[in-house]
Amino acid sequence: MEEKLLEGDATDNLESLHNVRLTALLHDLMKEGKLEAAQLLGVNHKTLTAALDSGVLTPRLSDALEKVLLSREMEAFGTVRERVDELVGRVESVEEQGKNIPGEIEEAVKGEVERRMVEWIRAMEGAASQEANESTDAVDEEDSPPRKLFRTTSSSVVTINPQPGDEEVFGEAWPLVDEWRRLRESHPFNGKGLAWLEDEERLRELEIELIGERGLTVPPDTDPWDSLSRRTQVRWRTQTLERVHRERVLAQIRQWIRRILTLGRWRN
Repeated sequence: MEEKLLEGDATDNLESLHNVRLTALLHDLMKEGKLEAAQLLGVNHKTLTAALDSGVLTPRLSDALEKVLLSREMEAFGTVRERVDELVGRVESVEEQGKNIPGEIEEAVKGEVERRMVEWIRAMEGAASQEANESTDAVDEEDSPPRKLFRTTSSSVVTINPQPGDEEVFGEAWPLVDEWRRLRESHPFNGKGLAWLEDEERLRELEIELIGERGLTVPPDTDPWDSLSRRTQVRWRTQTLERVHRERVLAQIRQWIRRILTLGRWRN
């Protein structure tokens, strides 16, 4: 008898709790608007007002509220299920990565060891190759006699014929010496005409620079000049250069005049 009474009380309590949940849901829906709540539940808005005033839910209203409650619970359950599935996936991923960690560490260590071994071998090979090259160079230097420059004149004297090591001896003055030699070889001592005057002018310019600026001695002398002798040589060559320059200008003017008179027009 007492057990039946307890079962009846428990059932009543559950129904009362369920009604409380439905009533609370109804109040929440009413906050969104009476018409909206009535449309969602599929009842008349007057029915909602009467239920709120009396606190009694009609069977139709209770069924509608239960459907809404069930829908919300299912939606919440779906969200929870998605989160649970996501967490399970993360856990499985971590576990899978954890299984590969020892193998990855082993591969990384193995790769680093191999890399350092290759670097060490290459370094040893490079050192051995360098040592061999140095040894070969040392042997070559010991076996090869030092190169000597056999010159018949002083390094400050320019000769008509080339001497061993001229380019090294004269340094920056070498292009001037080389040009002077080639020009002197092709230029006759006596001559006339515009071409001869142009070469003579250039020859004196080279000699003035070689003697005055480079401190060299030119043929026919074979002994180095002192400063006084160089000044004397530069002076008379400068006078010669001025005379040749005037003659070259006059010769060029005469050539232009002849072209004008013979051809009747200017022609280069």
